[in-house]
Amino acid sequence: MSLPMLNEDVIIQIIKHLQDDKLNLHNCLFICRQWCRLTIPLLWKQPFSMISFNKKKRLLRTYITCLNEEEAKILMAHDLKIDITEKPLFQYAEYLQEFNDLQLQLMIKSWLPKKEPELLHLIFFKQMCLMFMRHSKHLRTFNINLNSDLPDSRIFTKVHPGITNLKSLQFKLDHFHPSKYPNFIDLLERLPNLCFKIEELNFSFGKVMNSKDQNFDTTLLVNIIKTQRNLKVFTINKGGNYFGRIIPYLELYQANFLNTITFSFIDFTGFSLEGLMRCHKLKSLTMNFCNELTINHCKEFSNSTFQIEGLKLLDNKWAPNITITLIQIIGENSGESLKDLIIDDFTISTIQILTDNFHNLNYLYMRNINLPVIHSHLFYWASKKHELKRLEIRTLKSSSLNDQLLEMFGENLPPSLTHLTLNFKFTLKGLENFFKSCKAPLKILRIEETHMKDIEYTSLIQQYSRRYQNLKIYPIDRK
Repeated sequence: MSLPMLNEDVIIQIIKHLQDDKLNLHNCLFICRQWCRLTIPLLWKQPFSMISFNKKKRLLRTYITCLNEEEAKILMAHDLKIDITEKPLFQYAEYLQEFNDLQLQLMIKSWLPKKEPELLHLIFFKQMCLMFMRHSKHLRTFNINLNSDLPDSRIFTKVHPGITNLKSLQFKLDHFHPSKYPNFIDLLERLPNLCFKIEELNFSFGKVMNSKDQNFDTTLLVNIIKTQRNLKVFTINKGGNYFGRIIPYLELYQANFLNTITFSFIDFTGFSLEGLMRCHKLKSLTMNFCNELTINHCKEFSNSTFQIEGLKLLDNKWAPNITITLIQIIGENSGESLKDLIIDDFTISTIQILTDNFHNLNYLYMRNINLPVIHSHLFYWASKKHELKRLEIRTLKSSSLNDQLLEMFGENLPPSLTHLTLNFKFTLKGLENFFKSCKAPLKILRIEETHMKDIEYTSLIQQYSRRYQNLKIYPIDRK
């Protein structure tokens, strides 16, 4: 019996729905030629990640068939056995959306014999880069992890289409010294004249930089920031206090576009955040593992022009009162707009700020809380929050009251809550009482993995999963 004909638009929507299900997506190749043609771009847009060693070898073998005659002959001149008569069914390289130099080098390493000299690795890497840049009309992400220098920068800047259509630029530098990475430095110098559509910049350094570090010229980043027409996401990791000079340029050139800023391992000593306050499109702010944020920095947020929707403050090295002051000032300015709050060292003062300022919170993530001390305040607040949909308590100080508190949790969860994570120890009886008392329409419950492996807990979980047909129970995600 022949298959019913579907419009191409419908097939594309079906395939997109399956794009995270690699097995079923792969099966779409065998339905008919039309389905195969439409499936190939999704399978080959980001093929390097999450594949086994043997699959890396097969993947590279397929890409080798995409080399042109000149590129293949250069490899053959170094005694690599390549069949230039073999042609690919599709030009697989043109579907690549993310170039990752580290993944490509690992793929080459898996293909070459272990005793091959390093020079051959470099030659192979260069020819593969040339091939990808020739075909790269769909390339959107350029991800560089510098374990060694890039090949000749002209491969990326002179070969068309190359990197001209990038939306995301990400690089990670380990122990950076300009003399070791001349091609990479040359590429950064040329980027402002090549790429104007970058929406995401992500800079990560292998060690925390400081103001005495003169190895990296920040004007390279400033010039890239200047020339982008619509920079939306900016992330800097392990920038220490060396990159404070970049912040005024974010405001000067990207205030009308930036909506997400992430600082990790940043030392705020000696520079102002005033420029960020005029980034009026800012919706998400993250500070992780940062230090030296002061009360004066917090006060700068009183003049902010943005209405923030997501705030994440975790593992920072400043005093707890700084976090409380910061969320209070942000709450006074953006309390009605804030939807997601991720925070550690949760206290009674924090709950009071939530009560006074954050009236539309959908998602609350708490860590390092002393529930026996704050439970009455937290439960009262939660019971009144009819907008709260997701609640996560990730690490809780041990207490003999955990079972009693778990039952009280069930009684006080708001009727809007659908996702709950409870990362603390409790007994089988405590979990049973929680299920009996819980009136929230939970769809997802995440609990300690050790409970999920216990047969008595598993039996109870299955019982309540059947009773509440929409409820799914999972172990806590450790990512």
